[in-house]
Amino acid sequence: MIAMATIREKVLAQIKPSPLEEEKVTAFVRELMRIGKTVSGLDTMVVGSTGKMTWLKGDHDIDLFLLFPKETPRQELEKKGLAYGKVIVKEMKGKATIKYAEHPYTHAKISGFTVDIVPCYTLEKDDKIMSAVDRSPLHLEFVSEKLEEQQRDEVRLLKQFCKGIGVYGSDTKTLGFSGYLCELLIIKHKTL
Repeated sequence: MIAMATIREKVLAQIKPSPLEEEKVTAFVRELMRIGKTVSGLDTMVVGSTGKMTWLKGDHDIDLFLLFPKETPRQELEKKGLAYGKVIVKEMKGKATIKYAEHPYTHAKISGFTVDIVPCYTLEKDDKIMSAVDRSPLHLEFVSEKLEEQQRDEVRLLKQFCKGIGVYGSDTKTLGFSGYLCELLIIKHKTL
């Protein structure tokens, strides 16, 4: 019989990014954030699994958030968010399209990475959200504070398990476990 530790290590070897992949993603993210800040004049943040360092090997969906002051009118946030996104993608020699959620955002392919450039409002913990995406930076902050280094692998194992049984993804088609929910479960329970 194979020991659980052996199975765990075999699965992690297949799903955990290598140090070289982490280095490549980190360098790309650093450049994306630099160009985003230069183009927009706004603070930028990479959220989601890339920002929390919980992504699975080869899964490079990168969410760059442009943090607008909360006094910015909604129409201006949307218009400028798309304009900045277009310029950022052009600067990085990528290909952009516009996608829609609660408000429009820029979706791009850049240097082999899938990138979403999303405008949002800068909020504090107790502020009421002004758009659905405003809570993502707060999620990043919470997980970064609470998730211990060794728990990142636990999150990866849980995500892969959920993918394997077809329940990973909070989209309307799947209605399953989001990456954030996986992170919260590991923060709460410490391990699988």
